[in-house]
Amino acid sequence: MSRAVGVLLAVALAALAGWAAARAQTGLAGLAGGAALALLARAGWLWLRHRRGLTALQHGLERLAQGQPSARLHQPADARLAPLYAAFNRLAAGLQQQRAQSAAGQAQLQAVLEHMADGVLIVDGQGRVQRLNPAAARLLALDRETAQGRPFSQVVWDHRLIEAWRACRDQGREQVHLLEQGGQTFVHAIFTPLGGTDAGRACLVILQDLSRIRRLETVRRDFIANLSHELRTPLAGLKVLVETLLDLGPARTTDAARLLQRMDEQVDYLARLVQDLLDLSRLEAGPARLQLQPLPPAQVLALAERLRPQAERKGVALEIRPPAARLPAVLADPDRIAQVVGNLVHNAIKFTPPGGRVTLWAETDGEGVRFVVADTGMGIAAEDLPRVFERFYKGDRARRSQGSGLGLAIAKHLVEAHGGRIGVESRLGQGSRFWFWLPAALTER
Repeated sequence: MSRAVGVLLAVALAALAGWAAARAQTGLAGLAGGAALALLARAGWLWLRHRRGLTALQHGLERLAQGQPSARLHQPADARLAPLYAAFNRLAAGLQQQRAQSAAGQAQLQAVLEHMADGVLIVDGQGRVQRLNPAAARLLALDRETAQGRPFSQVVWDHRLIEAWRACRDQGREQVHLLEQGGQTFVHAIFTPLGGTDAGRACLVILQDLSRIRRLETVRRDFIANLSHELRTPLAGLKVLVETLLDLGPARTTDAARLLQRMDEQVDYLARLVQDLLDLSRLEAGPARLQLQPLPPAQVLALAERLRPQAERKGVALEIRPPAARLPAVLADPDRIAQVVGNLVHNAIKFTPPGGRVTLWAETDGEGVRFVVADTGMGIAAEDLPRVFERFYKGDRARRSQGSGLGLAIAKHLVEAHGGRIGVESRLGQGSRFWFWLPAALTER
């Protein structure tokens, strides 16, 4: 029976009840008939109220099924439905709370995926990418919007990844692979099954970028190899000199003195190497402790004067150009900057042939001062320029000269500790120009 029919029935019953009441005045029989009709009308009215309450409950349940947990039922007209309404409201409130918790958990999961350093992909049972985070898109050189929904075999750049995914899907076991791409990118790939059947098993793919770790391992190996080489050369020389000295007779004092002089030079070299290693390890361990103070550019350039005797012994002219009076003072630690200037000028003298020239000057550059050390020496090959500030690195020509290969690395760390920059410009056979920039000191006006 529809709601309209129920309403018509209620109206009819009410009319009958009225007619029975009017007829009750004619006698006792009429009174009994009227009472029966009134009772029937009352029963119909209660039935309609009960039906309206059930209909409201049905509509509320339909709203819950449609994903609207905010639906609530008010106090029913029929008190017998009150427990059902209360149970419905408790159910709706519980569903709404669970939905809010699920949304919060999804937001947290999304935030974790977005900021993870490792790449994450979820591949469904049909082999399509359902989700990937920015790290995965970066490692695979993908656009996230276009990659989602595409087959995994069309997304990745390495056939070994496809084979590992297929093994994970077909065998239902975790697969682990270490991949190298172009000698620069190293990726540790982990494939984990998420359940399902062989024909439709989803997989979780984790991609870990190990490129930086591999580079650090390479640097460590190179460091040990270079250090062993640097120590082996002077130690072997010392051993030969000692053995020769022991073989000399007591009358050959002149030769003995010459050998002792050579031994003293080798010991000095070892001492400098150890000191450079200590300085570099301290600088790389943490920020250098600097005693900063304003220094005029002329005072910075004058730090090269202590190397003039070395230049004269080598037959190299050392020229220090007076800076312009308008140049501002720089904020620097005198001892540390002396080490920087000393390393740059020492290298310039060492790689400049007799008759050449080493020139120093200062010039304004933005909010600071640029100091330049230029020479007319052998120059640096283009392929060596990006690595000249690496520890122990020496170009082919430089390997013939004695030196630890740490001076430029130390200079770079010290300049950067001052908030400055350092660089080099050179052409093979045309000399080199090393420079470093320091910020200007703030002065009161």
